[in-house]
Amino acid sequence: MAVGKRWAYYDLADRSPAHTVSGVVFMVRYNQVQSLDLFNMECGRTVSQDLAEGMCSSNVLRKVVISDSYFHEKFYEILREEALNCQIEYLWLQFSSRDIDFLIQSMMGGNLAQWVCAMPHLSTFILSCHYLPDSFILTAADSPSSCQIREITIYSPTEEEEFVSKSAAAKVVSESVAENLAEFLCRLPHLARAYLTELNLPEIFFRTIASQSSRCKVECIIVDGKPLSELLTDYQGGAETPSDGSGSEGESSSTDESSHQTGQNSGQENLQAPHKS
Repeated sequence: MAVGKRWAYYDLADRSPAHTVSGVVFMVRYNQVQSLDLFNMECGRTVSQDLAEGMCSSNVLRKVVISDSYFHEKFYEILREEALNCQIEYLWLQFSSRDIDFLIQSMMGGNLAQWVCAMPHLSTFILSCHYLPDSFILTAADSPSSCQIREITIYSPTEEEEFVSKSAAAKVVSESVAENLAEFLCRLPHLARAYLTELNLPEIFFRTIASQSSRCKVECIIVDGKPLSELLTDYQGGAETPSDGSGSEGESSSTDESSHQTGQNSGQENLQAPHKS
């Protein structure tokens, strides 16, 4: 554990005693922490409840990073109930396979999504996981228009960040989740930038965005380093192709060019895992 005047970092790997965890909770609840980084935590009901209440009641807490941590379902329930009281502006969640499985089994992903979408000051949200939980994205897709998120990043961790097989990494987003993810992005009224990286998005994501491009800020969305507006060309143009086959040559040329561009590196910097120091 490390503590500064305005920040607190806690890592269970430090083998800190239980009273140290209580100390972090105390500092959060009594407005002594502006930035809170939590790694490798495993909390029961009481600590989870106290921590969630502290995060929501703090008048100074602005930045929260939670990585590879397990909390009792009461944690997510309180976050949802007290979301409007949160002053958090920056939230980075990094889930391991175990965390995601828990969110799916307990349906706490829905509570987590409601917390994220209801916080009145949250402007930056980063989510890292090797596959997205349906309950989280489905709930987020139904989020109210009052959601304040301006910048959102969703990416799949590399094999170095989390020991997952390539086959597991290839199943980041199912078709139903991809469709709801597209709906979610289209419903963000204040969106200024969205980065989607290594998610292996299926076609239905792009088709859903294309069908709602009039209300979606397509120009703000970057997929694997490429502007989404460029990637949507095929999906928007394909619907206008004449049935007699005319223009197929031009479509083929456009497809080949798009395919060539997809293989190029845009130069976008890759996100790194939260620095544990």
